[in-house]
Amino acid sequence: QRRYRYRLLMFADRLETQTLAQVERTRIGWDALPGESEPPPRSQRRFVVDFAGGDDHAALEPAPDAVLHTSSGQVSDLVVNTLSAERSWRASFRLMPDGREPAELRLYLHSGAQRVTETWSYVWYPDHVQH
Repeated sequence: QRRYRYRLLMFADRLETQTLAQVERTRIGWDALPGESEPPPRSQRRFVVDFAGGDDHAALEPAPDAVLHTSSGQVSDLVVNTLSAERSWRASFRLMPDGREPAELRLYLHSGAQRVTETWSYVWYPDHVQH
C-alpha cells in the first residue's frame, strides 16, 4: 500500500507574474455578409479573437501587429483593432481550409520586438462544416 500527499494551490484570473494580455474570447463563423449575391463557400471561416489585460501595453497607438501561422489552408484579411474598452484588442482573419485538412492556428500580437499578448492556439476541423 502506498500513501501520497499533495497540496493544491489555486489562483484567481492570472498570476502576478503574467504581464501579457490574455485571450478573452474567440468567435468563429461563416465568412459571408448578409445579402451577398455571391457568398463565399461555407467552408470559408472568419475568426475573431479578443485579447485583454496585460501591463501598460494596451495604450499602444497604433494597435499592435499580429503574427499568425497556420499548418494548412490559406489565411488572409488579418486586421487588429483597439477596442473601446480599455486595454483590449481584437484580431480578425479569414481562413480558407485546404479541403478537409485540419488547420492548426497560432496567433499573437506584438509591438516592435516586444510581444504584448499570449499565444492563441486553435485547431479548426473543416469536417464539421456543411458544404
